Amino acid sequence: MSTKSKFLRKYEHTVYRMAMILLQDDAKAIEVCKSVLCQLWHDEGFSCLDERKQHNRMIWLVSNAATIQHQIA
Repeated sequence: MSTKSKFLRKYEHTVYRMAMILLQDDAKAIEVCKSVLCQLWHDEGFSCLDERKQHNRMIWLVSNAATIQHQIA
């Protein structure tokens, strides 16, 4: 498994669950999940953060992406 695959697998389920809690819509949650995982992948400092700060960062990103998804709908 590539480094990218391991990274995405590590956070995919958590990000998806956060999005589902906020949006209550599978299709929208999947779009938010893709967007957030892409942002995390390109965030060079993310993997250097401690686990609590990573979790807080994910919450912030999911919340912002969910707000945008909600405004689009």
